[in-house]
Amino acid sequence: MGPLAIFFCLASGAMWLWTRKHRTAFELEICSAVICSALFSNTLIHLLVGFEAENLMYFAIMMPAFAMMTPNLRIAIFWTVLCVGAMLVIVHINLPSMFTEYVSVGIAGALGAAGATTLVRGAIFNAVSARLEAVKEREEALRISVKDTLTALPNRRSFFDAFEDRLDGLREDGRKFLLILIDLDGFKPVNDVYGHSTGDDLLRAVSGRLLAASPRGAMVARLGGDEFALLADHRAQTNEVRRIASRLVDALALPYSLPAGVVRISGSAGVYVCDRGELECSAMIERADHALYRAKNARPGEAVVFSDLDEVDLANVNHVDRCLRQADLEKEMSLVFQPQFDLVNQRVSGFEALGRWNSAQLGAVPPSIFIAAAERTTQMSRVTHILLGKALKAMESLPKDARLAINLSAHDLMSESNVQKIAEQIRLSGVDASRLELEITETAMLDDQDFAARSLGELQACGVSIALDDFGSGYSNFSYLQRLHVSKLKIDRSFVKPLMSEASAAKILRTLISLSKSLNMECVVEGIEKPEEMAYATAFGARYLQGFLLAKPMPAEEVPDFMARVPAWIEQMRDQVGEVDIDAAMPQPALNLSTIRRAQS
Repeated sequence: MGPLAIFFCLASGAMWLWTRKHRTAFELEICSAVICSALFSNTLIHLLVGFEAENLMYFAIMMPAFAMMTPNLRIAIFWTVLCVGAMLVIVHINLPSMFTEYVSVGIAGALGAAGATTLVRGAIFNAVSARLEAVKEREEALRISVKDTLTALPNRRSFFDAFEDRLDGLREDGRKFLLILIDLDGFKPVNDVYGHSTGDDLLRAVSGRLLAASPRGAMVARLGGDEFALLADHRAQTNEVRRIASRLVDALALPYSLPAGVVRISGSAGVYVCDRGELECSAMIERADHALYRAKNARPGEAVVFSDLDEVDLANVNHVDRCLRQADLEKEMSLVFQPQFDLVNQRVSGFEALGRWNSAQLGAVPPSIFIAAAERTTQMSRVTHILLGKALKAMESLPKDARLAINLSAHDLMSESNVQKIAEQIRLSGVDASRLELEITETAMLDDQDFAARSLGELQACGVSIALDDFGSGYSNFSYLQRLHVSKLKIDRSFVKPLMSEASAAKILRTLISLSKSLNMECVVEGIEKPEEMAYATAFGARYLQGFLLAKPMPAEEVPDFMARVPAWIEQMRDQVGEVDIDAAMPQPALNLSTIRRAQS
């Protein structure tokens, strides 16, 4: 019996190890049959060799055990019947007088087996059902996690997964592909005017148009907000790439008929042909984003393909970014001051503080470059606080009756903590805040009007005034003027420069000046560089002027000498402007500006 028991134990252990891997139902039936046979044979041989009445109870114990370990109900019934039958045969041979009692034991064992198999199988089935349900929910969650819930397009996660797959294909087989980044122009005003529901309808319509205009096999994804991306195979020449991108932006420029009305927007696109397998995903996206940046700033509503010249430009941009991060800006940055003139009182009414960066590595960096770099590298807050501190300090040496204007970027207004720091910096400076003017651009308002209004309200509580810079060059949403309590408009040079070549430019400039008067706002015409431009501006009733003709930006130490020369300078400017025949200079059809000037006199 000892060797037999050891053999059965080893056999059971072997079966347990065998079933640790996934097995078919038939294999599990064979395994359970072997184990049940071992248990049954062990008990039966033990009773046949040396009968002991109390060992008959092993049959009753084996019945529920067999019922629980067998993989299907058919085999469970077989082993239950076999145990009852074997027990009753042995009882009939050895204890015929107790046959009836053991029939009851057999029935009880069979019922116990039935109950055990029902409970165990129910628990197993419930566990399996729960597992399947969890798998189903996980698959559904995965499906949702890779889809944009609003447009049903692949989302940002799916886009990057697909991008990595295509990048692997480029590295393994040289399969080139196109990356196109698309950003909507004018979506924010639509969202603000018509509401978020209409904005959602517009995004769904945009998604449909992108899908319809995309090449076969392309993947269109929504990266977030009004940003989209497209991945497509590339087997064509550059002209075909431009045609694909142009088809996309042309489709976006068509009118949208929405429940709230007909709206028009456009889309700018940056295109990069992914053909360099040594580049990482982020480097390729950076190149497409650089092309998109060019499109939005120079050619909005069009597509720009990243070129070799852009490669050089991007390298320069990255170099500027690195230098900006490493620079001692407190030491390297400075301010120059450009006067603003009051023609009525014939005096300097204020100055605009303009930042300059003389990099230890790069030399003098133009503001257009280092401001863009500061916004890209999240250094704008740092730059603003340094320049604002220098401006507040410089106010001590500027004329007491002159105001000082300094520019704020969208990054400054869109951070609550940054706005609080600016307000605290102004309060702690001890300067008369009414002499300080903060200039903002229309584009700074586009991201979140409500937040921008709250930010400017907090700054105005310090006593500063607000000027709207480059007015007319953005979306010219007049609601800004009402909500933000703007006290001054600054008309962009883009309306001054074409005065000598476009007849409509004079009408626009005169309209903007009249608008400011109607709203009881001061109006500064910027970018005056020629006597003819000054003549037009004064003829249209402009009171405040600023530009290189009047005075170039100067360091603070030169301001006192300049102020001493202002009276003589004004006489000189008056003589130059008086010599200009503005009627003759005006492009056809001419406006009778002499009549306007006489009326104003």
